[in-house]
Amino acid sequence: MLEIKDLTVGYENKPLFQKTNIHVTKPQLIALIGRNGMGKSTLLRALAALEKPLSGEIIVANNNLLKLTPKQRSEKISLVTTENIAIPHLKVFDIVALGRAPFTSWSGALSQNDRIIAMQSLEKVGMEKFAHKNLDSLSDGERQRVMIARALAQKSSLMMLDEPTAFLDLPSRIQIVELLRKLAKEENTVIILSTHELELAQNYADTIWVINNNKITVGYPQDVNVQTQINDLITIK
Repeated sequence: MLEIKDLTVGYENKPLFQKTNIHVTKPQLIALIGRNGMGKSTLLRALAALEKPLSGEIIVANNNLLKLTPKQRSEKISLVTTENIAIPHLKVFDIVALGRAPFTSWSGALSQNDRIIAMQSLEKVGMEKFAHKNLDSLSDGERQRVMIARALAQKSSLMMLDEPTAFLDLPSRIQIVELLRKLAKEENTVIILSTHELELAQNYADTIWVINNNKITVGYPQDVNVQTQINDLITIK
């Protein structure tokens, strides 16, 4: 479903990590953790083809991401950023329907099928009753669910979220992570979220990627190598 081959990401004079190889073969929730500046957001941008890696390949659903057109990439991957969309009077349904943009004609007109998929996406995150409400009237947790629904509407093989729980209270953080783990299985997709919430990552993620010391350690939450890298992250130096 996702294969990273000899990937080097960073800057010409300062790679953040080099020659990284990761193979994801089944739907799952992946927690990406690491200190600020270690490359979490840079990796997500590379996986979303928003930033070109220094070298290597990214294969999504058997397609080399860097060889696809922007439209083809948008059919394979979806990204939820930390940016707060605050356009007055913008309806929830309209935001989610934007996820169908890669599949519409040049006019951007929604088909009946597009509308059905958008509403189904809202239902999957428990927000169907909010479809005709203004986005700016929602709480932070509700707004995050809408952003997830928009990504779901793309029907992508790979969904990525950059710090999706950063501005939420504890109950909302748990609910969002539980929702993402459920969606990964039900939608047959790989979901990667970057987070500083170590406890949430260890309790809810299927797999953890730890960026530390210019490398990525991959494993189950209970793996010794993963725990060693996490302990190193939280050690005051």
